[in-house]
Order: sequence, then C-alpha cells, then structure tokens
Amino acid sequence: MGLQSPELRWFKIFNEYIDLDNIPYKCLNILDIGCGRNAKWIYLAFNLYLSEKERYINRYVGIDIDLKALVPEKGILGELAHLIVADAENLSRLLKDTYHLVVMGHPPISTYRERGKWKKIFHEIYKVLNRKAFLILTSFWIPDLIPSIYLLERSRFLIIHKGRNRYPGNQFDISDDGERLIEDKYIVVARKL
Repeated sequence: MGLQSPELRWFKIFNEYIDLDNIPYKCLNILDIGCGRNAKWIYLAFNLYLSEKERYINRYVGIDIDLKALVPEKGILGELAHLIVADAENLSRLLKDTYHLVVMGHPPISTYRERGKWKKIFHEIYKVLNRKAFLILTSFWIPDLIPSIYLLERSRFLIIHKGRNRYPGNQFDISDDGERLIEDKYIVVARKL
C-alpha cells in the first residue's frame, strides 16, 4: 500500500466498517476521543464519508488531555470543531449532546497503571452515545487491542468487527518482542445496543 493522506485512509476505514442504515439522522454528532494532532484528518474524513451518504456533521467534538496537541488543531479547524482539553473519565459531565459516531485512536490501556480508569472511560463513552451509535477504536499493538475488546464487551457494546485493519497507517517503531508498530494496525468496531 503506497502512502496516502490520513483523511483518505480514514475515509476508507469509515466506508469499510460503518453502516449508517440504522442511524436515521441526517446531521450527526461525532466524538473523537484522544484526538490530538489527528483531529483535522478525522474531521475531513468524516466530512467526505458523510457527504457521500448525503449526511452531515452537526457537531464535532475532540477531546484530549494534551493542550499542546490541541492548539494547532484549533488553529486549523477553528469554529468547525469544539476541542476540549479534558480527561475522558468525565464525558457525561462534560458533554450535553449524545453522539452517533465515536473514534478512539490508540488508547494506552496496557501501559497505563490504573486499570479501573479505562473501565470507567468505556462506561462514560456508552453513556454519551445515541442508541445504535458506532465506536471505532484503533490500536497499533495487541497488548492494547485485547483489553479494549474485553472492556467494550463489559460496557455492553456489541462488537461488530475486531482484528487487523484493512487500511493501516505507517510503521513508526518495533516493540521489544519484535512486533511492527503501525498506526491503526488493529481495529475494533462496536455498537451501542
């Protein structure tokens, strides 16, 4: 696979893994958890994807705990996106709307010492989602993928797809055990029932 822009790669991911037939709304609320410096790409990809489906972004919210990552994104997206510096543990207190589509890229579950935090985050995501909403979670390695699946199932999500992503990003490193670390190498698609 040759190099391609991130928004086109994400457009392909959305086209491959999301079926909007059961979401009756034309204008959708989108939540990007841990958006960091990818907010612009995810926003553009959702715009491309939804416009092909004759749907639109009503509200795009990106959340990240790193202010430095959000400052350049805010400069690029301006009023198109609502970017919040916050911890996802408090989503139901931070957000007033419910969301139809959620993206969560590379949650560091295996390297974060406080395991209960991720259980709480997945429960908070469930609370702010509209019925039948989709969640797409990507990971660059198995040690984060497997606990993500477990936590999603424990939070009452229906797993639609899990495994290798057909549209991964670029390799950026190699783990200590020799696994090639590739952006968005693995994907989990879940749905709120």
